[in-house]
Amino acid sequence: MGNGFGRPHWYRWLHRSSLAAAASLAGLGVSCSSAGPRLAADARQPADARVAPSQSAARVRPTGPTPATDADGAPAPAQDASASPQTPAFAAVRIDEDFDAPKLERQFEAVARRVVGSVVAISAVDSPVASDEVQHAGRTNPDKLNAALESQDRTVGTGLVVAAEGYILTNEHVVGRAAQIWVTTDDRKVYPAVVVGSDPRADLAVLKVPAAGLRPVAFAAAPARRGQWAIAIGNPYGLAGDGELAVSVGVVSAVGRSLPKLSGREDRLYQDLIQTTAQINPGNSGGPLFDAAGDVIGVNCAVVLPVKQTNGIGFAIPAGPRLRAVVDRLVAGREVTYAYLGVRTTTAAPADCTAAGLPVDAGGARVDYVEAGSPAAAAGLRAGDIVTALAGAAVAASEPFIRA
Repeated sequence: MGNGFGRPHWYRWLHRSSLAAAASLAGLGVSCSSAGPRLAADARQPADARVAPSQSAARVRPTGPTPATDADGAPAPAQDASASPQTPAFAAVRIDEDFDAPKLERQFEAVARRVVGSVVAISAVDSPVASDEVQHAGRTNPDKLNAALESQDRTVGTGLVVAAEGYILTNEHVVGRAAQIWVTTDDRKVYPAVVVGSDPRADLAVLKVPAAGLRPVAFAAAPARRGQWAIAIGNPYGLAGDGELAVSVGVVSAVGRSLPKLSGREDRLYQDLIQTTAQINPGNSGGPLFDAAGDVIGVNCAVVLPVKQTNGIGFAIPAGPRLRAVVDRLVAGREVTYAYLGVRTTTAAPADCTAAGLPVDAGGARVDYVEAGSPAAAAGLRAGDIVTALAGAAVAASEPFIRA
């Protein structure tokens, strides 16, 4: 299970499985790393299958006299006898005594029924398969595909339909090295797929399958919020390769997360991510993260697998205007390009700001390194400079500067 003594191993959400692997308790071959904490670089390596006990917390409601209410009937904030009249009181927290758990359960079921037709399981192999039957839609099914890939190392992932004409979005790391790709729908239809465009830096790729009349997902109009419900649907460990995609439910734990080590190791931009407690496993890569209304708020991309007594942590690329713009370009067959400046930056610390004659809380992107002959060098940027504005817009930290 590793020797990290409670520290997480970083892995991509990807699982290569041989269907001839030895069976374990759940009938699934697993490989456990003992190399200690590391950043996984090879998207095709076997993923650790670590199992940690689920942990839950019980909410305890204090007992005592019925709280006082204000003129509108709302609970009045408690008064501290030692506080002065000028001491601000915390807003009272109202507990909904009429919380309807069965209604919430029905909502999750309704969302799952409505959106599973827009999610697919992905299988990919690095070398061509000899069987001609699996190359044609309508002549194959999950059983025939599994038989054809039995001797192959298979990469598994998830995708979401973004256009009715057969366009499917997934992570680039799922299909980036694939020689052949197939998608399987929730109702067990199998289609061969081709990559029509990819953006490795954003870890996004668009596939095309020979199908029409597919049901595309709807993207949420508002960004994800901490604490809102999150529903992940996908193909964990390839278990949905025969159909019946898996559903897990959690909440948005945080937004704006970054994975700098993984970004640097794989030359991708894993920034401004959604962190979620919805259970995600290798094979969920490229799958959608829905809100409680069934709209996509993110595309799952990475996970910290559970080690020792820790639970896994999942991350998703937010489905905001930036992601949708990349998808539109890829569907249209256009290349996604990025500006090149030639610097490495970190967020300026208060001491850096003071040394540069800026207000102590000015922030900004501190230039740590300038590549010789780069546009940054030609513009006169030097190590130690602090960028506080770009094109008239304030720069408060390094990451917004990199994304700009």
